[in-house]
Amino acid sequence: MNVEPTPVESSMSDLAGKKAVVVGASRGLGRGVAEAISAAGASVVALARDRAGLEDLARADPLIEVAVADATDPVVAGTVIDSHDPDILAVIAGASPLLHPIHHHTWETFSLNWQVDVRVAFNWLREAMLKPSRPGSRVLLMSSGAALRGSPMSGGYAGAKATIRFIAAYAGGRRRGVPRAGRRRARCRSRVHADRRRPGGAPGITVSGHVPDRSRPRGSEHCVKPGKKYSPGSRCR
Repeated sequence: MNVEPTPVESSMSDLAGKKAVVVGASRGLGRGVAEAISAAGASVVALARDRAGLEDLARADPLIEVAVADATDPVVAGTVIDSHDPDILAVIAGASPLLHPIHHHTWETFSLNWQVDVRVAFNWLREAMLKPSRPGSRVLLMSSGAALRGSPMSGGYAGAKATIRFIAAYAGGRRRGVPRAGRRRARCRSRVHADRRRPGGAPGITVSGHVPDRSRPRGSEHCVKPGKKYSPGSRCR
């Protein structure tokens, strides 16, 4: 008798044999990405500064290796990439912005996401690009719908997230998918997908910068589908 595998059983082998590093995995979207990649069969190293959150993640999924680290430190980025040589590098880490109107911000609070989110994305992407990588490797950078519509109560958050999208495009040697100012909400489902095998990029890695689709129900963000490019925060396509 032939027994067909269930969808869950099939998805467990989608990334079998692959290695992944998820930066900012102690809570929220980062934790969901780590759990989804692990469920798809990859070995996962989850990094964050929150020890308690990582310990909770390890209890929930003992197959995930956790490590407490400061993602803004470029030495950490280089050391982790050199030691683990991941097929998938998901950079999710970012700071929570202070929700005040602009005249209640100081420069320090206004620039928080530039100092954290953009710094983390730049350092980790740079280290990944400097290291020779296997064909098909992926670097995933997370952005936000605020990058397209702005966020007047979040200081420099929207500008920081827009810059991450540009960084992803620059790394791929082209500007495809980078939106012009003023595009409507429908554009929030777009993503920058830059293949470094094209002119201007180095071979091996695909660099993606994704804007989550906020029209999707909460909890439906994470998926890994055979034959598709994995993009945390979006539907499989």
